[in-house]
Amino acid sequence: MATVGAAVRALGPAGPRVIHMGGGAGLLNDGGVRFFDAPGFPEEFKPYAIGQIQALDAYLALDEGVTWTYLSPPPVHFAPGERTGRYRTGLDRPVAGADGQARISYEDYAAALVDEIETPRHLNRRFTVG
Repeated sequence: MATVGAAVRALGPAGPRVIHMGGGAGLLNDGGVRFFDAPGFPEEFKPYAIGQIQALDAYLALDEGVTWTYLSPPPVHFAPGERTGRYRTGLDRPVAGADGQARISYEDYAAALVDEIETPRHLNRRFTVG
């Protein structure tokens, strides 16, 4: 991450914004605990999740001169499906539907990502969709 930050800073104001498609394990549950740290988080996903959590921490530690956005999917229900064109955004907690579950299809996640690229709303922060 330090290398990416240095490269973007070196380009100055015309440098690109970094868009990171991250993981959902770093989102907070209702108790304010990261899903990764909560009891029952699957051991087989930990090697992948820790890298995404470390990436988010590195973005959060970046100083001025680097613009970034980190998009987290829901921590559980994220799979291929139908593109509905509808989604809601949140910040550090999963966006749950009327049934209490946070979910999004790959297709709607991609649409949310493109929408964020075209109309930035989450500069220098993580956000999530559901």
